[in-house]
Amino acid sequence: VYTSADLKAWTARPVDASSTLVAGSLIAVGTLLIAVAQYSNSYFLHTSMDGGASWLYQTAIGSQESICSAGGIGYVLSGYGYSTFRTYTPANLAGTARDFGVAQQWRKVLHNGARWLAINDAGTMALRSANGLNGWTNSAGLAAAVANLPSGPASTRTGYTLGGRFIVVTMAEGTLSAIYSDDANAWTVGAVGEMEPSGLRVTAVGATAAEMGGVLYIPVKLTDGTTFWNALVSTDGTKFKWL
Repeated sequence: VYTSADLKAWTARPVDASSTLVAGSLIAVGTLLIAVAQYSNSYFLHTSMDGGASWLYQTAIGSQESICSAGGIGYVLSGYGYSTFRTYTPANLAGTARDFGVAQQWRKVLHNGARWLAINDAGTMALRSANGLNGWTNSAGLAAAVANLPSGPASTRTGYTLGGRFIVVTMAEGTLSAIYSDDANAWTVGAVGEMEPSGLRVTAVGATAAEMGGVLYIPVKLTDGTTFWNALVSTDGTKFKWL
């Protein structure tokens, strides 16, 4: 892990001298940093409360488990089709075992400033909660909204937040579609089957996106013969603009 106070000078901070950091497995939960390191075929969760200067081993996790941060809570989600998960906060470094009450391959938890939304790996089911810890109930309108979008054997769905809005973007047959919700329960179909203006197809959509100035910047890859990520922007989930 590299840390910097000014984004100019960077300092290498080893998480575990005998392990390697798993790419894309570093999250921040307020002042708490959580990282996953790998040694051989084993994976280990580490935490830091001093900006990455030192790290504390917490527990072993499975290779299919994923981590994310939402609304001041860190999550370790099961990729094995279980209902169980763990939460972490700066006040609880050891974590707490919890249960969604529904067995799925849970992949991401989002927070829109008022509610939490847990989405499964296929993007076909979601649960909502008022505190991000318990009391999870079905996001009733998501499945019906998703059914109105294009699909295919290689289609994927990825969830984001923009302001107080949840957005789920579907990539299917090189096109992009989206549904959105302001309350994590009622969902509306937004953009449907949009293509890159020059006719290029979308081949991948980033797992995370950046929000700045009321605009959501989503990384995408196109059939342009390069390995670069391109930027796709949206201000509300109803339409996209290609940069």
